[in-house]
Amino acid sequence: MPSGYCSAKDYLKIIQELELRFQEDSYPVHSFPELSLSAMLFKDVSSSSSSNTMTLDDDAWDAENVLDKRAFLESYTIENIIADGCFVDQGKLAKMISQLRSKKNIILQGPPGTGKTWLAKRLAYALIGYKDDNLLRAVQFHPNLSYEDFVRGWRPSAEGKLALTDGPFLEMINNAKKDASTQYVVVIEEINRGNPAQIFGEMLTLLEADKRTPSEALELSYRRGDGERVHIPSNLYVIGTMNIADRSLALVDLALARSSQ
Repeated sequence: MPSGYCSAKDYLKIIQELELRFQEDSYPVHSFPELSLSAMLFKDVSSSSSSNTMTLDDDAWDAENVLDKRAFLESYTIENIIADGCFVDQGKLAKMISQLRSKKNIILQGPPGTGKTWLAKRLAYALIGYKDDNLLRAVQFHPNLSYEDFVRGWRPSAEGKLALTDGPFLEMINNAKKDASTQYVVVIEEINRGNPAQIFGEMLTLLEADKRTPSEALELSYRRGDGERVHIPSNLYVIGTMNIADRSLALVDLALARSSQ
């Protein structure tokens, strides 16, 4: 260890933690032989030839390294959700995660004040495998929200002109495409307070799990040049929350409901 020799207790704790991490899909290695190989291939470019100390500085990691910084983040699992104070039993949480993995989208519904948003974010962390707010984007729907706010639209720029600007959903799509090995999650609060068909536009069709491929790509309402087509990558997930006590609101669009069941 960088600070010196570790005790037998520390060693056994590390072994136990690694065995748990090996079971996670998002973890870069899945066995001790793979971990050993990664350690052999690791290049500590920030340290001098006279030092054996390995650091986690940004300069010490390059594209050739098998391990990255995320491998050293503390894992987050269903057990952590329960430890954080969730009253939903482990079996139901596991079913939610399984449903999210297969359908790519789920909607949590219930009365106000029951912790739907709280649970949605922790389900996202469990799906990702660790807490990283850079991989999670939370937005809230409301009656005035539009496609131009959520996906892409014209916005005033610093130069006093209108510029085509990507919304939070398209930003997450692009981030997920650049990092296909990592799970990204968009949490939409009060999803029934907006008009999903108007806000998502053509993205409403692309949300379905069987349409998460480049071959299903569609042109956006606002395109950057001719021929631009967009699809939602399979590593981008959507978790919505819905307040069933608000009877004044219209039901969620059937296309969105189908993609989330």
